[in-house]
Amino acid sequence: MRYTSLTSSRSPLAIAVCFATGLLGAGVTAVQLAVHDFWWWAASLLVMTILLITLGLYRLFHFAYLHQEQQQLELQQLQQQLQGAEHRLQETHNLHSLLLHHAGQGIFGVAADGRINFTNPAAEKIIGYTAEEMAGKKCTR
Repeated sequence: MRYTSLTSSRSPLAIAVCFATGLLGAGVTAVQLAVHDFWWWAASLLVMTILLITLGLYRLFHFAYLHQEQQQLELQQLQQQLQGAEHRLQETHNLHSLLLHHAGQGIFGVAADGRINFTNPAAEKIIGYTAEEMAGKKCTR
């Protein structure tokens, strides 16, 4: 059963303030009834108020518990999505590394400032330098 309070825009603090206000109003009314010798009505009002406050607090705590469960479920889903994305990224990296390593053409990775980031084995054979020797060197035109 899904409570409508899960989608409510009212915060738990606002609900607690409403309950406290209701309790104060019921207490004032009970005192006024007792002053005028309406003890039966005063006692009944206080018992009903206590029951309503108890029910309200139960709903408030239940809402907080359901909200916490919902957050944990969302966190688990995000963690699963992250793991899936990391796995796909690793697969893509492995595929690109495999393609670069076995390509017959010389491939250079050049940064915006003109420095060599990476090379494949074919580029090493063509140029005659190792990848470590070329790393960080500037390309000239």
